[in-house]
Amino acid sequence: VLHGGGGGGRRVRRREAERASVRERRARGKGALWGAARGSLRAEGSGGCAMETEAPARVEPGEKRATKAPHHHPSGSFVNPWASFNKDFAKTTVSLAAKTPREPVKDVEIAALALLSSRPDFLIAREAWMETRRNVGLTWMGHCTYLIQMYGATILTDPNFSMKTAAPFLFGSAKRLTPVPCSIENLPKLDFVVLTSTMEDKLDEESIRSLIKHDPQLRFLVPLKTRSFLTRWDVPAENVVEMDWYDEIAVGGVRVACCPAQHLSGEVAKNFQSSSALWCSWMFIGIRSRVYFAGSTGYRGVLRKSRNSRPSNPSPAESVECCPAFKEIGERYWPIDLALLPIGNYAPRQFVASIQCDPRDSVEIFCDLRARQAVAHNWGTFTLGDEEALQPLRDLERAMHERGVSDSEFSVVMPGKTTLFY
Repeated sequence: VLHGGGGGGRRVRRREAERASVRERRARGKGALWGAARGSLRAEGSGGCAMETEAPARVEPGEKRATKAPHHHPSGSFVNPWASFNKDFAKTTVSLAAKTPREPVKDVEIAALALLSSRPDFLIAREAWMETRRNVGLTWMGHCTYLIQMYGATILTDPNFSMKTAAPFLFGSAKRLTPVPCSIENLPKLDFVVLTSTMEDKLDEESIRSLIKHDPQLRFLVPLKTRSFLTRWDVPAENVVEMDWYDEIAVGGVRVACCPAQHLSGEVAKNFQSSSALWCSWMFIGIRSRVYFAGSTGYRGVLRKSRNSRPSNPSPAESVECCPAFKEIGERYWPIDLALLPIGNYAPRQFVASIQCDPRDSVEIFCDLRARQAVAHNWGTFTLGDEEALQPLRDLERAMHERGVSDSEFSVVMPGKTTLFY
């Protein structure tokens, strides 16, 4: 998982065949995969299956939609509209999770993380762009914070540069296990910042104040009803663009799409049926590359009666329906070159399964998206779950083996290291 290589030859050959098919269609003059509406588009699905998909209509932020979106609650709040989210699972989080004992992080795990950490090299991405304009430079700052360098934009996701963070729903707060790889002052010029949720570990006050102090013109793209959280921390209202699921906006040289996720945000109702603010994931569509950022999301719940001793790998009988949103995202925005997916802070499973992926779920999301490559985040930074700090890596390796996904397809990058994806 750490160093690449491994099996999965058939899957790699199949993906290369899919990409060759795309190039062939473009050569015949059929245009971009998701151009302006030109009827239906025939795309090759995974496993050689063919599927008819309508070119999606673009919706600008604030534009009125033709039909009521299922994630909009009549009260003006927001809901997870799928059977894969069960409020009963989430409801136990507040009442029971705080009572669950948690083992302290082992010194050997902290030492291992410190040894694996690195310092960023933001210049290598710009050098690579001169070759193909396709390469993506990726620097993981820890937790859900990435610096993404695409041709056309430099993007920061869910910024959290603090040494301590609040733990939504679980255990109060948590200290950072490794140093912050880079200060905000040493970041390259940012085109915009995206947020996926108002949960404290994603929306960090200290980091937001430092970013806007460093660049008063910095732009923030956020899900609906999130602006007020930023304006109270000195972010000008005109710098914030609120977006609904499948809204799209052009920023710099990329097109940004706000996409669904299965999570919570804002003030959550006592019955867990709705949240006051929307949550989301993001798609960044460049000239020759596409990057998907999931933030934190759930995929399926685990039955409350489960007594599974391996909560990261429930049997089919102990699982509920899977979230269909990721297949839909894959159909809308295929081909996706790189997917950034969460793998940690997933235990106890019976408490947080509906809102937090485990490695097995993340591998399934990767397959649903039909992405070419994936990178893991949300592990080894803040211990917000009760699994060991390095357990997500072991579970990810097992899940990849079971699903036939190779190390070259789903990789792990170390904190602070700038990696190029081609």
